[in-house]
Amino acid sequence: MRNRDIEELYEKVPVGTIVIVEGPITGHKDLTYHVLVRGSRGTLVQLVQNHLRAAGFYHGTCHGIFDRSTEQAVTQFQKQSNLPVTKQIHETDLLYLGIIE
Repeated sequence: MRNRDIEELYEKVPVGTIVIVEGPITGHKDLTYHVLVRGSRGTLVQLVQNHLRAAGFYHGTCHGIFDRSTEQAVTQFQKQSNLPVTKQIHETDLLYLGIIE
C-alpha cells in the first residue's frame, strides 16, 4: 500500500479497530527500490541503520533518517564489503546487508 491509500483508509476505519498488516516489511518482491541518500527517511532507512549497527558500522540512533552518521557508516560498510563507495544505499547494498534476498 502507498501512504495515500493508508490515509484514505484512516478516514473510513473507526479508532480502535484492529488492523493486521501482512507481507514483507520491505514491500512486494517485484518492488524497485529507490536509492537511499542523505535526507532520505522511512522504515527502510531504519532497517539499514539497524543492520549497520548489528554489523558494527553504525553507532547512532536508529531513527529512520539518513543523516551524516548513517552516510559515514554506509561508506565504511561499502569499503569493507568491496562494494562501490557511493555513500548511498542501492539494491546491491540491501542484498549485502541481508535486508532483501
